[in-house]
Amino acid sequence: MKAEQSTLHHKILSEKVIILDSVEPVEIYGVNDVKLNIIKKHFGKLKIVARGYSIKVLGDDNEIKHFEKN
Repeated sequence: MKAEQSTLHHKILSEKVIILDSVEPVEIYGVNDVKLNIIKKHFGKLKIVARGYSIKVLGDDNEIKHFEKN
């Protein structure tokens, strides 16, 4: 029997933290995070974590730049 080797490629994720200092979070997230879930679907390649007045975005540099533009 021949054993096969599996190689895992780990990608280094970039991180961007956005502070919501001029808007109430519910205006961005929506009631029960409805708007936030739409944003997450639209940017499916990114991991988006929202807590209080901050949004943390993790992913590829180019994807994060695209997120920031929109």
